[in-house]
Amino acid sequence: RTHLAVLLCWKTASRWGEVAALNSDQITITENDVIIDWATTPKGRKANPFYPSRWAVIVGEEMEVIIYLMVKIGPFERLHPWRASDLAKQWKKEKGMAMYTAHSIKRGAISHLFHLMADGVEIKEELVSRLAKHGAQSAISQTTIRYGANPMDMARALKTAEVTKHL
Repeated sequence: RTHLAVLLCWKTASRWGEVAALNSDQITITENDVIIDWATTPKGRKANPFYPSRWAVIVGEEMEVIIYLMVKIGPFERLHPWRASDLAKQWKKEKGMAMYTAHSIKRGAISHLFHLMADGVEIKEELVSRLAKHGAQSAISQTTIRYGANPMDMARALKTAEVTKHL
């Protein structure tokens, strides 16, 4: 479970607490992607479920690992029982990990994306902010999202997969 949670933190540029609090029903696995629905986890999304960064679409090489690890989690089961402080305590016990915190994963993922952008990889800046759940506006308004009938289509239309493929 820890491997899965850390991997999801990296792929979605998320804090440990956001990912650990996910229930398995908030993660949809399809043939081509893995879609995370943050609707009930980050505080801002509880108040406004039609925010453009509500979903993260994961694509890339690690999808097989995510799918394999998700099979071990039951329906409506919380992804991981640890709080951020529990993860930090565990890392302090491991060689070479003592300097890291639960926020290090999100910071590392965002830094990696900026490094790729600086090296010329075309990544839209607003998609990095949207993936990181930092309030990036979308051409698709919250009102339009409210009327979208298929959440999976909305998730894909918001294009976070264009970023997660680089993580």
